[in-house]
Amino acid sequence: WLGLPTIAVILIVAAPINALRVLSDAAFTSAVPALVGREHLGRANGYLEAALSVPFIVGPAIAGVLVATIGAATTLALDAASFAASAVSLAFVRRTLRAERPAEMPRILADIKEGIAFLWNHAVLRSLVAYFAVATTVTAALLPALAYYLTVDRPHGAELFGLVGSAWSVGYLLGSLLAGRLGGKRVGARMLACGAVIGAMLILIASSTAPAVYLGAGFFVGAALAVQLVSYMTLRATITPDELLGRVGSTAR
Repeated sequence: WLGLPTIAVILIVAAPINALRVLSDAAFTSAVPALVGREHLGRANGYLEAALSVPFIVGPAIAGVLVATIGAATTLALDAASFAASAVSLAFVRRTLRAERPAEMPRILADIKEGIAFLWNHAVLRSLVAYFAVATTVTAALLPALAYYLTVDRPHGAELFGLVGSAWSVGYLLGSLLAGRLGGKRVGARMLACGAVIGAMLILIASSTAPAVYLGAGFFVGAALAVQLVSYMTLRATITPDELLGRVGSTAR
């Protein structure tokens, strides 16, 4: 809207957006157990991830239409307004979103230290966060790399990449719903199996030229990622005391 250099603006806003996202995610994952009860945590996380996957199925198409009709800047403004609507909706949640805390809150550095110490001294939690950190790091560039691979290395065009992305999102939706039903047994083995499935599907994509293979592999990668994430979030929250959920979540992040 102001005609400023686009890349400069993106670089300026990227840091505060991601800093605020860490705070938001820590608060979000901390509030869920209090809202739904720990006995329903796995199913609630599955439903939440399923709901979050729907915009990734329909969002790109809607965004494309909006950018073409009202422009990119106005489309981003609508996105900003959606965050405002989300914030207002929190006012209608009547149950508390906080765990019980002492009357005198400790200093922020003491809070941070306690969260780090709890995570580091808990063997299962430490291993869980380490595993997920590695898995997240090695898959962070997956979509950009896949875009280049399909449109440049294998000149199929942007249409196929869009379809693979949709197959990925549909798999993520169904995987989220499945993960909510799997319960809390053998979560570690489940996460390792999902990592193996993702690796196998990437090898399949790299060794094939068939669009149908790309679509099928994209579906299973999305499903495995969803099961892995829901399992991780549920186990991390299950073994963390209520009063430390926010600090452990932000430390893990």
